[in-house]
Formats: sequence, C-alpha cells, structure tokens
Amino acid sequence: MKLRPKFREIRRVAPYLRVSTAEQAQGYSLDCQRDELLSWARSQGWEIADVYEDAGSTGTTVEGRHGFRRMVADAQQGRFDAVLVHRVDRFARSIRDSAIYRELLGDCGVQLKSKTEPTVGDGTPAGFLTHGLFDVVAAHYSVQLSHNVARGMEARAHNGLPLGDIPFGYRVAPGRLSPNCLR
Repeated sequence: MKLRPKFREIRRVAPYLRVSTAEQAQGYSLDCQRDELLSWARSQGWEIADVYEDAGSTGTTVEGRHGFRRMVADAQQGRFDAVLVHRVDRFARSIRDSAIYRELLGDCGVQLKSKTEPTVGDGTPAGFLTHGLFDVVAAHYSVQLSHNVARGMEARAHNGLPLGDIPFGYRVAPGRLSPNCLR
C-alpha cells in the first residue's frame, strides 16, 4: 500500500474555477467562486500563484478542460502548494478522474482543498473518507442529470416537439409544431 503523500507547507495556492455551461460562465458563478477563493487565500496569508478556470466545461472528463490541464502541468513544475476549489465537484465529477488527478497532485506534494468541505485535503483518514463520499455524490449528480435529460428529450420527441430550439418560422401549437404564417 502506498503511503500517504507528504504535502508541502502551503504558501502558494492555485484557485481552480469551473462552471458547466456557457450560460453559467456569463453569469455570477465564476465570479462568485473567484471572489470566495481569493478571499479565503488572503485570510490564510497564502500567495496566489495563478488562477485557473474552465468556463462552460463538464466536470465528467478532463477532455477540453484547458485550465485544468494547465493547472496539473504547473503543479508538476512545483508552481504552487495547494489547489483551492469551491467544492470538490468543481475539480471533477468523475470518480476515476478525481482519484487519478488527486493522486497526481499528491505525488507532487500538492494538496487539494475545498472551501465548503473543510475536511477534504486535510490528510486525515476522515478527510480521505469524506473526499471519497463527495466524489461519489458528484458522480451521482452527473448520472442522475443525464438520466433526467434523456427522459425529458424522450418525452418531447414522443409529443412531437423539437429537441432543441424551435425552427425559424414555426411555433409550438398544443402538442406539435405548426408554421407561423404571417399574412
């Protein structure tokens, strides 16, 4: 069994921000995460090495998450001592990816710390357990959401409704699309 990683003293941190949709990226969520994590870092006397973000990126994979990949590469270069996230599900919604990248960070001596889940990353057995539970909850949310979206799309198709935007020149009539004829 691999021994627990030896973490460096936290002096430099890397806030990581992520939202899942482009709509969230335009709104309050990224700014809120940034403000909370920067405030937390200042209150602890930590220096901000860099802020990494992925706007409109799913947490179920690291594919397409350029900020995440840059953060991991910088961790391997020793640029910071801890990654700060608002919640564990901002880091990953995949149990596999969370475990892989958490271990990779640990091998670099870098901790993963959650603002709203304080035992995550504390190096204790309880912290290990709670982080695993948060990973499972995050993954469950993604599976449940996919299931709900699929059911909703099936119902729309069954009722003859479009699965996306209403085509130009049409309107939704009770249970179907109809041409929007202007005379």
